[in-house]
Amino acid sequence: MRDDIEKNLIAYAQSVIDDEWPAMGAHGRAHPQTERLYERLWALTYHFEPSTKIQEAYMAEFLGRMNELSAARRLRVLHSRMEIHGVLWMVLVIGAVPTVAYPLLFSSKHAWVQIAITGSIMLIVTLGLLVTLSLQTPFSGEVSIAPDAFREVLESFHKRLLTDPSALNPVSP
Repeated sequence: MRDDIEKNLIAYAQSVIDDEWPAMGAHGRAHPQTERLYERLWALTYHFEPSTKIQEAYMAEFLGRMNELSAARRLRVLHSRMEIHGVLWMVLVIGAVPTVAYPLLFSSKHAWVQIAITGSIMLIVTLGLLVTLSLQTPFSGEVSIAPDAFREVLESFHKRLLTDPSALNPVSP
């Protein structure tokens, strides 16, 4: 049982990195291959009937971890679909105009001071709009969330398998 769970977890993490992450960035939805692997992990829990106290404890812990995985997956897929509403964009852009124009109401003896103040406020507003634009697509683009956590999990699985070859041949789950 543990062997099947470990193999499926490795396949799931690899599929999240290779298949689902690009799909979330491009289309804002889960990848069918990753979805099948996820469902296979749950199917393993349905077919396992613990017969000892140790197996019951293992199963309780595994179910807890599967629930955490499910919640994180659900949030990740939902966040990949989220977009900033057009009304918010309108408020941000319309609000930027008076914010940039405001320093023009104050006069300065030196034109360069006025230009520096107005330019710095314009820069701050522009940067805020750019950050908002980059947050609209959190899984794609230059500023995006990377699947680093999944890479680390895969690396730890592979290291464990290399250092403990008996991990694939468990005596009991």
